[in-house]
Amino acid sequence: MSVTLRGSVMVGASIERTWSALIDWHGQEDWIPMTTMRVIGERSTGIGTRIKAFHGLRLGPLPLGLIDNFVVTDWQQPTTVEVLHLGPYFTGVGLFELAFRGDEKTWVSVVEVFDLPLAKVTEVGARLANPVLHVGLQASLRTFARTVEQGA
Repeated sequence: MSVTLRGSVMVGASIERTWSALIDWHGQEDWIPMTTMRVIGERSTGIGTRIKAFHGLRLGPLPLGLIDNFVVTDWQQPTTVEVLHLGPYFTGVGLFELAFRGDEKTWVSVVEVFDLPLAKVTEVGARLANPVLHVGLQASLRTFARTVEQGA
């Protein structure tokens, strides 16, 4: 089973500044709730960059959440970055596109397509969670826009 999430936001900043904030992997922790990001390997930009993300929270040493390993598969600075989610909990593709809309305006659109394991078991849960995930994605993008606009 696949789940598709789409979101977009207008950012009041140049495309270059918006791009820099988007590809700041560790900085994504500032606008994606309950997420920590770590670059794995020597590359931190471009095709082949590998990231390990943890989405959730910790109760002391106990992590409660999901690990998301992904690799950058397309990089067209400053307009496109595509990632391949490698699992272990889900796989799929994420596409982030930036479009110039004036000196201090950039349109950001995101499409995430997740393939879930155990399709029949997870189908009901995915259908119920999908609206919540859409709201969460849009809220994260609004936070991203504010973060970039404030120059953080």
